[in-house]
Amino acid sequence: MSVAMPRAVTRGVVYIHSTPTALCPHLTWALESILETPVRLEWTKQPIAPGMVRGELAWTAEPGTGARLASALRGWEHLRYEVTEEPSPGCDGSRWAHTLTSASTTPGPRRAATPS
Repeated sequence: MSVAMPRAVTRGVVYIHSTPTALCPHLTWALESILETPVRLEWTKQPIAPGMVRGELAWTAEPGTGARLASALRGWEHLRYEVTEEPSPGCDGSRWAHTLTSASTTPGPRRAATPS
């Protein structure tokens, strides 16, 4: 007779520091696909970035979920985020963050460096 071992569980938080409102439903869908459960983020205006909103989501899931969440958000333009995962048995805690570079936030053509 085999005894099923309980699955390890950890928790963390996804902080969306700023995003355009048009991305909100897409971000929600991305988080739901990783967490495999409906999520609800309360979006509020981001006072230091006009036209942007922010939100956060506490989550509980198996270890490694934080990395999957961060990967799902990686590469989205105009998105600043942070994902945390608390330590669990056999796993260190982790934090992933993404902020935009000044080049990616400045509209207009980019100029190539000219040789001197």
